[in-house]
This record gives sequence, structure tokens and C-alpha cells, in this order.
Amino acid sequence: MGQLWPDPGEASSAIMQSSHAVEQAAGRGFDRERFVRRLAVAGSLAVIGVQVVLFAVGWIADASRIPLGLDWLGYRAGFERFLATGSPYAAFELNGAFTPQHLDFIHPPNFLVLVGPFAVLPQPLDFILWDAIPIAVFVYLLRRLAWWGWPLVAILSTTNSLQYPILNGNSSLWMCAAFGLGIRVGWSAGLIAMKPTLLPLAIVGIRRPIPALLLAVVPIVLTLPLFPAYLTVLRNMEGVPLSYSLSNYSLIALAALPWCVEWVERRRAAGGLSLGRATRRPGYGDAHPS
Repeated sequence: MGQLWPDPGEASSAIMQSSHAVEQAAGRGFDRERFVRRLAVAGSLAVIGVQVVLFAVGWIADASRIPLGLDWLGYRAGFERFLATGSPYAAFELNGAFTPQHLDFIHPPNFLVLVGPFAVLPQPLDFILWDAIPIAVFVYLLRRLAWWGWPLVAILSTTNSLQYPILNGNSSLWMCAAFGLGIRVGWSAGLIAMKPTLLPLAIVGIRRPIPALLLAVVPIVLTLPLFPAYLTVLRNMEGVPLSYSLSNYSLIALAALPWCVEWVERRRAAGGLSLGRATRRPGYGDAHPS
């Protein structure tokens, strides 16, 4: 005959398994740490989204008073002047003292190598791509940012020193993107030679010095005959300190942020830092904070 009553051992085992399953289900019901992480990222992206909307609405409201891409228009005008006269610099820049404005071309002539491919495009496609490419580089650099880095991105997105270079199409947008990418690959830092006021950032090119030097030197060689005129412009220019590009500190910080966050995460994984209770992250094994 079959067994009428369950074996006590089997019943006890079934009860324990059921209890364990209930505990696991309860644990899956609400993960506070995961919720906080997701809330931080979602809130940060919401702040960035609001900034984008305000940016667009503000420009549309004042489009007649604030032309989009003022700096870019100056770069394009310099390239067109170079095609027409053989020099990107206006006569007033070469003839005496002047205070630069947005539409004035005051970059070294090797900058023309970067501007040229965009300046031959129809408007507004030229400005759209001029801004979109470095922005895409920033998006690429931020793609794996740890959750706690996103609130820092949100804060930077609210600053004028990040918004104005995008609005005006300032060359610092390109140079800081080259700096951020250069931290990883090295060679892109050679592009920073096109803006001497940010040249210290090119130190990251030591990761791959030969490609970085080629990227810096080849445009200089191609435009070498124009450098005497550039030196004249530098002598005549007034009211612009060598440190003026540091006003774009938010762009510089945004470019360096992914590397800084990754450095902290590596230290955290090695047990050198603590950002709360340890959680398993892909690629970090079973590290715990000290």
C-alpha cells in the first residue's frame, strides 16, 4: 500500500523551501538601493531634458535678437575670407588694436583644417553638424557613467559655461570633446593644438604620442604661411587674457568626469573607497569597500 502520510523530513524540507522562496520574493519586491540609483539617474536626465527644452524655447523666443551659432558664423566667415583673399583675418585685425567679438576669426590658421569641411555645407546643416559631432562624443563618453555621476552631469548642464559654447558653436566644444576622448585613446588630443588657450589639456596625448603629434603638426604645416599674420593678430588683440577659455570650466569638467568616476569606481572595487553598502557590478568581482 502507498504511504498515507507525508514523510516528516520531506514536509520540513518543503516548508523551508517555501519560506526561502517567500523571503526571496519579498526581497525582489522592493530594492531600495536600486530604486535610489534609478531615481538619481532619472532625475538627472529630467533636469538635463528641462535644460534642453528651456534652451530651445529661449532661443526661439529671442531668435531675432540672439542669432544661433555666433562663434561658428565667425569661423565660417574666416574660412570664406581665406578662400576669397588668401587670409582668414579681416583687415582691421591686421591694421591695429582691436577687441575681438563673436564674429571675428582669431584662431590660429591650422584651425581652418577643422572648419573647412563644415563651412562648405549649406546652412543650417553646417552648424548642426558642427555642434552635433562633439556632443555625440560626450554622449559616447558618458554612456557607462556610474549612477552617482549623473547628478554631477545635471548640475553642469545648468551652467552658462556649458550652455553658451553649445549655443554659440564655440570651438571649446570640440577641444573639450577631444580632451575627453583623448583620456581614453590619446591621439585625439592633437586637435587641441588648434586652440592654444586650452593647450595644457593636450597632455593626455602622451597615451599615444605619435598619432597625437601628427594630428597637431600636419594642419600646422599645411597652413604655415599664414602664421605671420596670426602673430600680428595676437599682437593687435586687446581685452582677451590667455586664460579666457577657462571660463568654459563646465565643458572641461564634463570631459574629465567619466574618467574621474571610473577611477573612483576602480578604487571602490579594490576596497579603497566606500560609497555605501557594496553591490556587485559587472567587471568588479566581489570587491567590498573598506
